[in-house]
Amino acid sequence: TISLGAARDFALRRFPALFFTPLLPHLIAVLIGLLALTVLFGMVLLAIPFLNYIGAVLFGLTLPVGLLLALVMLGGVAALPLIYPALAIEQADPLEALSRAYNYTLGKLWRVVLHTLVMFAYGLITLLFVRALVSAAILLIALFTAGGLGLWDQMAARELLSLAIDLPPRDPRELEFSQSVIARWFELARLIPAAYGLSYFLCAQTWSYLLLRRVCDGAELDEIEAADAPDAPDAPDNMRHVRGGS
Repeated sequence: TISLGAARDFALRRFPALFFTPLLPHLIAVLIGLLALTVLFGMVLLAIPFLNYIGAVLFGLTLPVGLLLALVMLGGVAALPLIYPALAIEQADPLEALSRAYNYTLGKLWRVVLHTLVMFAYGLITLLFVRALVSAAILLIALFTAGGLGLWDQMAARELLSLAIDLPPRDPRELEFSQSVIARWFELARLIPAAYGLSYFLCAQTWSYLLLRRVCDGAELDEIEAADAPDAPDAPDNMRHVRGGS
């Protein structure tokens, strides 16, 4: 395990790469599109008299450019979930992380599809369970609290139960201050499944990356680059192993 401070420092050090690397494929595609299509064809070959004849003849060359742009941008979307594990686990620079993510996604496409299907199936089941658990917790809180509140104010107790089951929808402007605050707490609790879903997705993609890396590069699941990793003095030696190449 690592301390919260070490995890925070690690995240702050890697934040620029984590933020900008997923944007690189799209920035590269936009740059190519601007130079090859907007400037070369749109502003020169097709806009200038006499040159437009040449531009019309050469216009077929825009097709491979368009295919390249589509491949880069769609590949960037498909490989996006694997970019973050590559940056965190391998301590890779942005270009290496993109290369790994693209190679794993396109090289083992059907395996990625299988991982995705299993991830969504298992995630949906667990997400429904978490949602049911949170709903039950909110209802139990309201029932027990309303049981005591009803001894003093039955109307307030009914209002509390209506906030818990969220039926019918209430306009916050119609609620008293205390009811409005309680409603915000219930709404915050109902966000727990969304938080779980995001956490699950990121963890599942990390496992998918590790499994793909083992298939493609033969790396063990616990081989993690540690040049810039959070300090973990109690971690096993193989978790601090620096892999030479892939």
